Amino acid sequence: MWQGVERKATFIAQLMRGRLDTREIEEIDSSALSAAEAKAISSGNPLLLEHSTVQNEVTRLRRLERAHQRNESMLVHTRDRARADARRAQTDIDGLEAAMPHVRDTSGDRFRMRLRSRDYDSRVDAGHALMSWARDSGFTSAPLYASREYGVIGSISGFDVQLSTHPMLRTLMGEVGLVGVPRSGFSMSREAFLDGGTGLIQRIENRVSGIPALLEQARGDRDAAQQSAAEAQARIGLPFKHATALTAAEEDLTRVEAQLAAMQDKAEPEPTATERASLTVEVVNAHRPALGIRSHPDRHPAAFEPKAQPAPSGHGSNRNLSS
Repeated sequence: MWQGVERKATFIAQLMRGRLDTREIEEIDSSALSAAEAKAISSGNPLLLEHSTVQNEVTRLRRLERAHQRNESMLVHTRDRARADARRAQTDIDGLEAAMPHVRDTSGDRFRMRLRSRDYDSRVDAGHALMSWARDSGFTSAPLYASREYGVIGSISGFDVQLSTHPMLRTLMGEVGLVGVPRSGFSMSREAFLDGGTGLIQRIENRVSGIPALLEQARGDRDAAQQSAAEAQARIGLPFKHATALTAAEEDLTRVEAQLAAMQDKAEPEPTATERASLTVEVVNAHRPALGIRSHPDRHPAAFEPKAQPAPSGHGSNRNLSS
């Protein structure tokens, strides 16, 4: 009866946790362990209590081993992703370094921008010219759910300025950037583009003056990605730190299960009242497993060795309790 209570309490406790990502019982609930203790007490067989404890320890260590294996896969993924990020950052660095010699100062009165085959030295005039281009090119009436490449719309500081559009959440977004300059693009809605005016011209101008900062940012991203890849690589292949404890616990479990099977096969007579009383609630409460390390020699209760006595008449042998 206690064996049935233990089995039910185990899977019911996990069911009540409501986890849908598992299909096996992984650990014994506190109430289930109490049922296992009561089963051992009622049977008078210390091996049943030892089996319950060792099996719980094996289950816990196997779960840690699976977590270690999953972590290995995550480390490999992290390393590969970091290496790819480092390669992309290096490509950006190469492009930005190539653009650096062509950067010209356009601050203050040194501003120059070319739009529609005409040069402008006034940011206000350049803003008006850009809005005129937007009307004439159909940008103001472009479909909301269609992407389009407008190509080069002007140039500043020797860099061509390109524009493209794509839909996003019922809004048409514009992508503005410098041709051949990595990380120089920025996004804004069509409405913000049309309302930009002088502010939009200054924003494009800032992409040129910000190339040195973009280069430093790309170098920092590359270094961080390389460090992340190196750290992940260093942790890949480390052995499972509880491997020895797991092997020892599995050996203990095999030994206890073999002893229980041998006792069932012998069909020995039931213990006397004196022998049954040798395993009490106090003995069970004093029993403490050494989880995570090899079992201490004093961990297990004394082995139950019933004396050879004839079974009382009218009572059959009942040795069918198992884990």
